[in-house]
Amino acid sequence: MKRIYDVGQFLADSGLLFKVNVLALHPLGLALEVERDQVTGKAVITSLLDFRDEPGGIVFTNDEYREGQEKLRAYAETNHIKEKLIERQLATGFIVQPPPGSHVIDVSLAPGGTSGPE
Repeated sequence: MKRIYDVGQFLADSGLLFKVNVLALHPLGLALEVERDQVTGKAVITSLLDFRDEPGGIVFTNDEYREGQEKLRAYAETNHIKEKLIERQLATGFIVQPPPGSHVIDVSLAPGGTSGPE
């Protein structure tokens, strides 16, 4: 197992921060915030923004959305993510871990994935 110590930088550069925010946090009115460190220039996770009391929550602009998608696409292509998802499916029987006792495989977080029964 490897460790990634520049977490904010990795998540921002790979587009994974975008994906986590869009799929998991924005619908709940939350967002991980990343800012550039003034000394190192690296992206650092600085806070969890809380917009839960605002009806519209958080929505990316079209340009921000396209930028996030492009980063994620480039990361997935460069790191052979589709192949790794297939390997995980073959090794574990799932891509996204289902709840214990569940017979539903949810691959909605996978690029182009869908949800459905086994």
